[in-house]
Amino acid sequence: MLVPTAAAAAILLAIALPRQGAPPSGTRAGPGPEASLAIVAPPPAAEIAPGPITFVWRSAGPDASYTVTLQEADGRVAWTSSVADTVAILPDSVAIGPGRTWFWFVDAMLPDGRARSSGVNRLTVRP
Repeated sequence: MLVPTAAAAAILLAIALPRQGAPPSGTRAGPGPEASLAIVAPPPAAEIAPGPITFVWRSAGPDASYTVTLQEADGRVAWTSSVADTVAILPDSVAIGPGRTWFWFVDAMLPDGRARSSGVNRLTVRP
């Protein structure tokens, strides 16, 4: 009779006593990930007509600076430009042939040192 009573008391103590958890961490969660830069034109995965290309995106914030990069399908950089505006025009000297796929993206640097990106966008020139 003594053994079952002692076992029941041990179980009751194990359930009723508060448990000591792990000590709190000094590391705190930071802010959530930054939203990507919104692309205006050409839209992501666009198929466009041959001719001049104007890249347009939404602002990342006041006094941000931007770098626009156009890459060939194999990853080689075909053109890059640094601008303070949210528009960049591909110069005529950069020939992008019809029927080919290109990739482009915009990176923004904000005055406080934070960076944002549009992510990679596919662009195909119609034949």
